[in-house]
Order: sequence, then C-alpha cells, then structure tokens
Amino acid sequence: MVAKPASISGFIAQLCAGLMVLGGGAQTAAALDLTFAHAHVRTANQTDDLAQVQFLTGPWVWPKGAPQLLATGQMRQRAYRISAPDLQPLAILGPLRDQIIKAGYQIGFECGAAQCGGFDFRFALPLLSEPQMHVDLGRYQYIFAQNQQGHLLMLIVSASSDAGYVQLNELGPQSLPPLQNAARPAKVKAPSPAMPHSPSTQTMAQHLARAGFAVLEDVRFTPNSAELAADAPAGLAALGEYLAQDPTRAVIIVGHTDSSGELASNMALSKARAQSVAAWLARQPGIVPSQVTAEGVGPLAPRDSNATPLGRIKNRRVEVLPAPAQLR
Repeated sequence: MVAKPASISGFIAQLCAGLMVLGGGAQTAAALDLTFAHAHVRTANQTDDLAQVQFLTGPWVWPKGAPQLLATGQMRQRAYRISAPDLQPLAILGPLRDQIIKAGYQIGFECGAAQCGGFDFRFALPLLSEPQMHVDLGRYQYIFAQNQQGHLLMLIVSASSDAGYVQLNELGPQSLPPLQNAARPAKVKAPSPAMPHSPSTQTMAQHLARAGFAVLEDVRFTPNSAELAADAPAGLAALGEYLAQDPTRAVIIVGHTDSSGELASNMALSKARAQSVAAWLARQPGIVPSQVTAEGVGPLAPRDSNATPLGRIKNRRVEVLPAPAQLR
C-alpha cells in the first residue's frame, strides 16, 4: 500500500521549510528503538557524524528514476535479522510502522516491491551489504518518513524462507542540506568513463575478435522483470546487424546480476533477461534463432566490487560472446 500525501512536491516543500528553520546548529539523530515480536539479533549499528544521504520519496519510473531528497546530517544505521521462518514483509512492517508513527513521524511515502519499482528502486537505496542486510527483490517494503524536528527516516523490510530482515536509517539535521536538488528525479547510472558505450556495428566484429566478448551497456529492462525497456538500444541493434551480415556468425547472450538477494533468484533473472535479448534478436530480419543462445550466470562473474552502489550497477549487465564452433 502506498501512502499518498496531498502531493510529493507538497510534502517536500513542508519538509524544506522545517529543515531551514533547524539549519543553524548540530543536533543528534533521533534514536528510534524498534521492538520485535520474534527473536532477533542486531547485525549492524553504526553512526556517521556527517553524511549526505539520498532518500527516495516516490516510485522508480523508467527512464527518469525516482524522486529523491538529498539531505545532510548525522546518520545512524541499524539492521536486524529476525529468526522466524515464513515471515511476510508486510507482517513485519505493520508493528514497526505503528512504532514510527507513535514516535512522531509522518509517513511521506510507502510502497511494496512491485509498486516501488522492483529491481531498480531497491538498488538506488543506501543499504548495508550482506550479511548485515538482505533484500529479496520481490519481497520487500519501504517507508520514508520525517518528523517536526527535521529528522528523516528510511525503513526497509524484507524476508527469506527462514528469516526476516530490517534496516533503519535515521538522519538528524546537522547543517542546511542542498535541497535545491530535492525534487529532481534520481537516475542512478555510472559515469561514461566507467561504463563505456556498447560497440557499434562497425566495431562489434573487432571487439568480439580481440576481447572475446562485448558488454551491451545500454540494454535495460523494466523494473523487476525481464522485459526490455527499449525496443532497440544502439548496442542491441548493432549486434543484430552484425549477425544479419553473416549467417555463419553465432553468439551466446549472457545475463549477469550483482550479489544481492538469493542466488537462485539471481540465476533465474539473469537467464530470463538473456532470453529476452535472444528473442529480440531472433525476430530481426536476416537472423535465425540458431545464431543466438541465452545463458545466465547471476552474480558469479562480477566485473566490479559488490560493496558499492556503482559496482553493483556495473555488475548488472548483458554480455555477448562468440559461440564455440560446436554450438553453431
């Protein structure tokens, strides 16, 4: 369920006014002590005296991203693992939501996995890494809230087959945050030098021959699915032309994910996305299905560290490799 204030922009405006009043001096972040109905352990408890944090205030919509609030202050992050099987994220969230409201917070935005924007929304969040925090891509709930003292709060709840997981981020005002960017949509992507463009038709053959693979950097998918977000991004069109030019050419499309979430889910998602690319290619004039094979390796072949948001973005990709002769 999504909590709907009069408007997100109106909520942000009220929040800005409150923060401007409080911007003159340092304050300690609110310490909200959560209680749980089941046995649990705290997996993280860390404080950053001065941090700049992005809070998502609306759902992720391709290609604009999600609206964000960028704020500066003292940041406290805590995470918990709840030891109980077959927990549903909504069942965990309900009592915690009540505690947040009782502590004086106003819910500004609330969503579940599909309503949030699935895969892309989750990876735009400032989350702790495994094993401190675990988020199943199809089973999570998110809350963004603020109180009259200018404290901001992000709560995310998820669950696996045998445990529940909770992360609470609280930000107390330390100095006036750069709120001129508050209403701009967040678009999480790596800079061009770190994530180069896909090879063109002219360079695809050379790239495959020299490097032995090519990354289709501009291939994107709709959130939480294997559906292509654009009909023919440049890299995919170039690969199609490369295959159509010579019917003896054959390739393997390989899907990759980062290490967040369960291995089985990541393996299935990576292969499904590779199959979507292969199916698109097979429909193009001059290409026969036998020229394209699809595989998925999930998080097993990272090209960067999964410890940072940028590294995880780079690891979520689709690659193309020349197929061995016996597969042609």
